[in-house]
Amino acid sequence: MRPPREHANWTGETSVSRDHSTISGYDLCVITTAHRSLDLTELANWADLIVDTRNAMAKIPTKPNQVISA
Repeated sequence: MRPPREHANWTGETSVSRDHSTISGYDLCVITTAHRSLDLTELANWADLIVDTRNAMAKIPTKPNQVISA
């Protein structure tokens, strides 16, 4: 694996599993990059609180006060 150019300190690190039991176990999720591969409806169903720095959740049905747009 090639090291990332700007963040070499993250080389070898892996992401957490993207499944209901993992995501629902966190206090909040933060969207810092709006990847198309992320199912935002699924995220809305699994996460209690989402901090959305990219306005990715704007058209996704969510619960009241579930999303904080930053």
